Amino acid sequence: MNRLTLAIFSWAGAASLMGCLMAAPALKDAAKGGFPSGPEPSLTPKEAAHSAELRAALSSVERAAPAPAPQAAGPSAPESSGRTGAETVDQVLDNMEAARKTLKTFKAEAAKVRRVEALDETEKFTGNIQFKTPRLLRLQLRNVEGGEETIYIVGKTYGWIYRPQKKQAERAKLAGLEEGGKSGNPLEYGLAQDIHNLRKGYTLKLLPPEKIGDADTIPLELTPEGGTSYAAGKLVFWIDRKTWLPVQVREFKSNDEIIETHTFSKIEVNTPVSDGVFEFKPPKGVDEIITDAQ
Repeated sequence: MNRLTLAIFSWAGAASLMGCLMAAPALKDAAKGGFPSGPEPSLTPKEAAHSAELRAALSSVERAAPAPAPQAAGPSAPESSGRTGAETVDQVLDNMEAARKTLKTFKAEAAKVRRVEALDETEKFTGNIQFKTPRLLRLQLRNVEGGEETIYIVGKTYGWIYRPQKKQAERAKLAGLEEGGKSGNPLEYGLAQDIHNLRKGYTLKLLPPEKIGDADTIPLELTPEGGTSYAAGKLVFWIDRKTWLPVQVREFKSNDEIIETHTFSKIEVNTPVSDGVFEFKPPKGVDEIITDAQ
């Protein structure tokens, strides 16, 4: 969503969500089960740059901790009357974490806008995201103008990036889940990671309420502190005040020269999702690039 939102959150960005879910961190080397850095075969420079970010997202997803068993949510923050500061950061985090603990599946339509200021270039993508605890993820995005599709899959054993038009699929074996492990991907928070861990790498600030689609949201701004490995710039999560899940994630990268926004709509929570959605076998004729650890 970039990035995996939606590991999205996500990851997107999430986030993006999730997402989501959206910068690029230092990649783990292949011996540790991550995707290798550097350009890939048969890709343009733009595609290689996009892929490096997405491979980084998959690499960080493998460190996601299993979601705790559902617990009774604590008392919610008082309803906002539209005034800035009606909720505190701690109240927002508490409500988001209570929602996360009851989350089993997440499905949504996804829209991504990538803006490169230096080139005066804007790319738009549409698709969908599906997530299932503890960390299963499938994100499909199609370039609106060119029609190229990219599918990102985090399964039980492998992470995949599949480009149907390129007839190319890249695979890496995922490391085991680590209980309480700290993820480098901010988009995982809200789906597979304790929301409060955001304080370990970011300075958090609430912005004035905004309407995103039909949702009344509280924007949560994250400014990275020293030691944050995933984002080189700030992020903003728009949190739906009814569900306490993100409906939009924005990342500022490369000194704000690249801005990526993931927006989620038609969200479904805790509806059935088959494990088969997160399984993948390259079709016949597809070039399979295997980067599993030896």
